[in-house]
Amino acid sequence: MESACAAGALTLSVVVGHDSPDALDALRILVVKALHGAGEIVAKAPAISDDLAARLAASGPGARQGVSVLIAPVSGLREGRPALGVWRHCLRGAPPGHEPLQVIFVYLTPLRTGNTVLPSWARRALEDGKVVYRLKNATSVRDALFAMGLA
Repeated sequence: MESACAAGALTLSVVVGHDSPDALDALRILVVKALHGAGEIVAKAPAISDDLAARLAASGPGARQGVSVLIAPVSGLREGRPALGVWRHCLRGAPPGHEPLQVIFVYLTPLRTGNTVLPSWARRALEDGKVVYRLKNATSVRDALFAMGLA
């Protein structure tokens, strides 16, 4: 597994995995990456991961093109913290009725802002079939950032 952060208005943590973890393990990895450098709030990572797993399980059937976008407000967070996970093979343990998952975008937002809207750059990229195709075929963080238009 390879991971890194990309600079920008927000710091985007990126994980590119070659093996396929369970969907819950993937969420745990992404939450820890998103919270990296956020201080003591990282202690909430297990609870946030469980909350996101519940949101994924409760979401409507089918992740669009194998992509799941999960947004969660987090008490004590000072700024939005996005993380992108890309796996070469489908994740195990995706909820029944869902399309197999290969890409998960997690966006943690401060609770006080009530902002549960995906940043426009992420929304545009994750709704573009060509971008999703390039993400699914990314073999490195650089490839993933390039696919998202961030490199």
